[in-house]
Amino acid sequence: MSFNATLTTAGRTAMITLHGALDKDSDQEFREKVERAATLDVSELVLDMSALQQLSAAGIRAIAYARQQMPDDVQVVIASPVEQVRRTLLAADFGDSMVIRE
Repeated sequence: MSFNATLTTAGRTAMITLHGALDKDSDQEFREKVERAATLDVSELVLDMSALQQLSAAGIRAIAYARQQMPDDVQVVIASPVEQVRRTLLAADFGDSMVIRE
């Protein structure tokens, strides 16, 4: 399964839209988008996971990396994860450090 990540901004919100499978073969592309977002003057980073079909252990580490790279005052939001991805995120305790929105 392929992967694609796009970074867009609107006001003080940065959004990274994820498509496909976030795994060891694709995590670097995602990390590059996070690093670019971390240089922006934003108050929120939204990770749109509505089109993300698979999240591996490497993908979980990449999501944790996103939280670490953003300044403490930037809220990181996981938006619209499909059920399988949502269960993986909750099992990894991301509900404590990030907001998960349907």
